[in-house]
Amino acid sequence: MQVVVLFGAGASYGAFDNPSQRPPLGNELFPKLAATFPETWGCLPEDVVADFHSGDSGFENGMAALREEAVHTQAALIDMGRFFASFRLLPGTNRYLAIVKFLQSLGPNVEFSFGSLNYETCLEQSLGRAGLGVLYWEQAPESDRARLVRVTKPHGSSNFVVDTDTNTFVNVRIVGGGSYVVGARLKFVPLHDVAKATESGFPPAMSLYAPGKPNLVCPEAVERLRGEWEVAVGAADVVVVIGARPMLESDPHIWRPIENSRAPIALIGSDYDPLKQAVSDRRHVCRRTGPS
Repeated sequence: MQVVVLFGAGASYGAFDNPSQRPPLGNELFPKLAATFPETWGCLPEDVVADFHSGDSGFENGMAALREEAVHTQAALIDMGRFFASFRLLPGTNRYLAIVKFLQSLGPNVEFSFGSLNYETCLEQSLGRAGLGVLYWEQAPESDRARLVRVTKPHGSSNFVVDTDTNTFVNVRIVGGGSYVVGARLKFVPLHDVAKATESGFPPAMSLYAPGKPNLVCPEAVERLRGEWEVAVGAADVVVVIGARPMLESDPHIWRPIENSRAPIALIGSDYDPLKQAVSDRRHVCRRTGPS
C-alpha cells in the first residue's frame, strides 16, 4: 500500500507545543520578517507594506507587489530563505515525529512518502529523529530504500540553493533585480550552510508566496518537483492532507492531482470545504478537526 501525506503550514504550526518553535502562519509572517531583517523586510516601500497588511490574503498580495519592486526582491528573498532555514527541532517529540513513527509501525507492506508545502525543514529533521534519511529528488539505491523516505517539496525549500560549486553557468538569465535564475542546477545543503550559499546573491529556490506560487529561482527544477508530486499522488492508495489550505484555482499544481486521484482522502486540521465539494461525488472523505 502506498500512502502519501501532504503537509501545509498548519501542520508545522501545530506540530510543536512551544510557541517559540512554531514557524509562523501566513498572517503572522510579515511582522516576523520585518522584525528579524530590518534592513530588508523592514525597509520595504510603504505601498508594498500596505499590501502585506491587506486582509486574509495579505502576505500573498504583498509578495505579488514585492515582485514588481525588483530593487528589493532579491535581498528580501535571500533573507526569507535564511529565516526559514533557522528553524531547528528542540529536544523531545513533536507531532511530525509521532506521525512518522505511526507510519513506521504499520510494517513493511505500507510504503509512505511525504509532500510538504513548507519552506522550513521541520518534517525532514523529524525524519532524522526517527532514524530515516530524506530523498528530495535522487533515486534511492536498493540497499537504502528501507531507511530513506521521499519528501517532495513542490514549492521549493529554504535549503534548495543554486549550485555554484563549479562557478560555471550555462543558459542562465538574470533579469531585473537579479532574482530570476533560469537554467542553473539546483542542490540541497545543510541548514547551517544556507547563509553561506546565498552569499552568491542567488536566493534559495522557494516559490513566491503569491497567487500561483511562481518560481523565480531554478524554475525548471521546481517544476520537475511538481511533476514528481503529481506522479506520487497518482500512484497513492491513500492520500492524507494535514494543515494545508486548498487553493484549488490558484495552486492547481498541488490540488488537481488530489482531485483526480481515485484514492480515499483523509483531511486533517484545516477548512477543506472547497476540496470536499470537488471530490465528494467520487469517494468517501474523512475529515478531522486537528492533528493527533
